[in-house]
Parts: sequence; structure tokens; C-alpha cells
Amino acid sequence: MTVVFKNKISAHQLSIFCRQLSTLLSAGVSLTQGLTLLSTITNTSLQKWLIFLKTRIEEGESFSQALQQNSLYVDSFFLTLIATGEKSGTLDSMLIQIAIYKEKAAALERKIKKAAFYPTLVAFITLSIFIFFSFFTIPQFEQLFTNFNATLPPFTQQLIHFSRFLQENKIWLVGVLLGSFLFLRHTYFHSPSLQQQWDSVLLRLPVIGNILKKYALIQLAQALAVTLNAGISLVEALTLLAPLSSNKIYSKATLDISKKVCLGFSLSTALAENTLFPPFFIQMTLIGEDTGALPQMLTLGAQLLESEIEHTLDNLTQLIEPLMMLALGLLVGAMLIALYLPIFKINFLL
Repeated sequence: MTVVFKNKISAHQLSIFCRQLSTLLSAGVSLTQGLTLLSTITNTSLQKWLIFLKTRIEEGESFSQALQQNSLYVDSFFLTLIATGEKSGTLDSMLIQIAIYKEKAAALERKIKKAAFYPTLVAFITLSIFIFFSFFTIPQFEQLFTNFNATLPPFTQQLIHFSRFLQENKIWLVGVLLGSFLFLRHTYFHSPSLQQQWDSVLLRLPVIGNILKKYALIQLAQALAVTLNAGISLVEALTLLAPLSSNKIYSKATLDISKKVCLGFSLSTALAENTLFPPFFIQMTLIGEDTGALPQMLTLGAQLLESEIEHTLDNLTQLIEPLMMLALGLLVGAMLIALYLPIFKINFLL
């Protein structure tokens, strides 16, 4: 039976839970005692979950079986690592590895969101200014021009006509935009083929596509390093990680690679037959296979790729900031010129 709790915990909360529980287990505290202790010092949502886990374990289930009852908090990757840690008697160290993996993934995601925040903010401000002008400022100027019976320049006339169109059809436009968004969102989440096509388009975009490729490679490298360190076989690890990729194209590629490895190919050879994986990544994998240090080389590769993403994001931010401000200035300036040019002409005639 699957039990669903109302609130989903964040990756940050989950990593803290893993670290705290690992510390208690390393100190000799039993699993049920550790869960009981943690439930007294955590928030209400997580507290209910911990009490539920403790109850399940006391009823005879293993930790991984108890976790499996609620997929809202943990995924198959988390469950497999916990089950492996239980079987090998290394649950405390496994929890630390999971926490480190979650923290690295969350840190990289924060960096990408931070880089996207400023352009998004400027775009929102630009749209807000345009809407304010269209619904409040332009109608006032239109009334002023009507009172003076002034002949308006073509640019000003077009701006006023567009403002009228927005005002007269605002309900219809909002309905169409909202309906289209909900329809596309529903279609996207219920159509794997559409998701794959969309991810394919994103990967072809200049700059952004390169960042997304590196992000997908980092996800794979970090997760694969953790699973291999946990003692999970390469084929099983690749099969497990395939559906967890943020990009459907890389998800399919990982599954294809797992099939080739199952047939006897080495990981580096399987990667080399797929154009999604750059020579640098393949070479790092090959060195790891030859030296018997594949998890370490995957971790190093992920670190190098992450530094490249950071460098790209910094350069992109420095380039986008002035361009966004220039676009905002041009929009506001063009609208002001269109509105004030007739006034200047009227003053000149007077």
C-alpha cells in the first residue's frame, strides 16, 4: 500500500535528513531510535513521514521497503542505494553518499536558476511596462490627441490602434493564452514523444543547448559514480539512471548504452558510438576503465564540466545584462517618442 503525504520535502531537507541519520547510525543508535529522535527535531511534514517509517520498520519491514511506500519523497535511485546499503551493512556511509550527491545536484541547479533570474526579471519588468502603457498611459494620450484634433504620425497611430485592440479583446486574449498554456502543458506531460522532440529542440539551441548537454552529462556522471561506489553493477546502474535524466534524449541514450554494455561492450566503447557524448567524456571514462578507478574519473569529469558551465553562465550573464537593458530602453524610448512627438508638433504649431 502506498501512503501519500500532502507536502513534498525538498532535496535540501532530504540531504540534511540523510546526514543526520548517518551520524546517528555511525554512533551506534538503532534505525528506529534514530528516526524517533529526528522526528522530534524536524518540521511537521517531515515528522509525519519519519514516524510512518519508524512504524513500518517496527512492523517488520526493511528501511527500503518502508521508503517505497511513499514515492513523493524518494525516487528509484534513492531506494536502490538504500537497499544496497542495507544488504552490504553500510547504510550509514550510503546515506552520506546520497547526501553529497543531492547537495551537488541542488548546488548546480541553483547556479543555473541564478543565471536565469536576471533575464527573467528584466523580461517581466518589460512586459509589465508594456501592459501599463497599453492600458493606462496610451488611452490618456489618445484622449488628449482627440481634444486637439491633431493629425498623428503613422507610428503613433499604429501604437494607439494596437492599444485599442488589447483593451477591446483583453478577456478573449487572456482566455486564449491561458487555454493554450494549459492545453500544451497537459499534452506535454502526457506525451513522451512530444517531450523527446522538445528536448531535442532545446539541445540544438546555441549556447543554451551546450549548457543543457553538459548538465545532463554531469547528472549521469555524478549518479553513476555514486551507484558504482555502492557496489551496483554497471548495467543495473545505467538502467536505473536512464529515466532519471532531466533530458529525454539523454535518458534514451543512457538506456541504449546499458543494452550495449549488457551485450559485452565496454562503457567507453558504448559511449563512443553515440554522438551525444563528447570525446572528453569518453576519454575520461576510458582512463577510468583502464585504471580501475571509473567512479573517481566520473566524479572528476563532472567537476570539470561543472566548472565549464559556471564559466559559460558567467559570460552569458555579462552579455545578456546590457542587451536586456538596451531592449528595455529601446521599447520605452520608442513608446515615449510615439506619444510625445505629436505634442511637440502641436506646441510648434501653436
